[in-house]
Amino acid sequence: MKKEIILIGLIIFSTFFFINQNTEWDEYVYLMNAKYFIGEKIYFENIRPPLLPLLISPFYLLGLENFVFVLPLFILIGVCFVLLKFSKDDSAVLFLFAFPIFLMYANKLMTSVLATLFLLISLYFMKKHVKNGKKKYLFLSYFFASITTLTRYPLGISWIIITVLYFIFSKKKQIKELFISQLFFIVPIIIWILIIGYESFFYAFLWGSHDSNQLTYLINIFTILGPSISFIPLIFFKKFEKKDWWYLIPLLIILFTFQIFTHKEPRYLIPILPFIAILFSKSFNSSIKKPIIIAFFIVSLLITNFYFSQICDNSDNLNELSSFFENVSDKIILSTFWPTCSYYTENTNYGIFEPCDTVYQRINELNASYIVISSNYDCFNQELFKDYSLVKLINDSCETILIYKN
Repeated sequence: MKKEIILIGLIIFSTFFFINQNTEWDEYVYLMNAKYFIGEKIYFENIRPPLLPLLISPFYLLGLENFVFVLPLFILIGVCFVLLKFSKDDSAVLFLFAFPIFLMYANKLMTSVLATLFLLISLYFMKKHVKNGKKKYLFLSYFFASITTLTRYPLGISWIIITVLYFIFSKKKQIKELFISQLFFIVPIIIWILIIGYESFFYAFLWGSHDSNQLTYLINIFTILGPSISFIPLIFFKKFEKKDWWYLIPLLIILFTFQIFTHKEPRYLIPILPFIAILFSKSFNSSIKKPIIIAFFIVSLLITNFYFSQICDNSDNLNELSSFFENVSDKIILSTFWPTCSYYTENTNYGIFEPCDTVYQRINELNASYIVISSNYDCFNQELFKDYSLVKLINDSCETILIYKN
């Protein structure tokens, strides 16, 4: 076991120090929401779940914002530890790091990996409950299912998962305890809805209704599983037992749910990866399993690094944007990349949306002091901003950013 822990530590080190980090749109949203929770009411998206910003906000509150990006490291360690406790299989933990999509998002301030951690904790406590019958584990299981939901709304299906597993594995069903346990799931969600408003909560699900290709996950299967897809045929030779439902039920329910959701992105399947890792590990009983997993991890790491190397680094542009607005405060800014712009300008930002023929109308309605436009914007047309003066042009190989002033 000590060897595996050392190996996992080396893999985590590789994940954080050899993968090129690029802060994404959603990360800026969660960072700004975290600031909003501590009173910096510059920018806020009320359709976002609260748990990740709440975990980030103490860093800002204590003046430790330079350490915010250490948080994913602790989340990652938590995932490894709980998966090991849940599966009793160190190879499953190693397998998890052989999936490129996991490596891509393991060091990001986004919700998929964090929600996966809370889901695993919920399953672990349900497993403890059916084993020894202690009701505290039942309550904790439903509480962490609620926390999972408040981290990533679609994973409210965690309630279905642990309830199904309860009825499959619990030898003695205690209806009273089961009823009380529902309060541990419902109450935290109700508290958040009372704070944020039910319209914001339900609009979050409407936002997830944007159409995507129905074959998105199949098309991106190599991005999701990497070279480990070669293990899929082994599944058909495995003899399944009742205890395998502990990882098959979560895998199948989550996969089905995210497939029927109209909006699909490869990272949405991160919560099923621990269960695929367990499945692969249990289907692969060769004595050379660990060396093969390590080899597949190295290949996946190279794939992930190559992927990030293709993404343009616009950090210099954004730092120059921040410098321009260093002495500007309490202004309204219209931007095509409003969460990012809000983070770097520390001013209230509103978005310029498509369709393009509505942009001029939105400019007139908001009467913003500044307009910040990226050349990557589909409606990039300087004629739309003829009533403003161009005061700054920031340019590099990634994009051109133009700043207009009223």
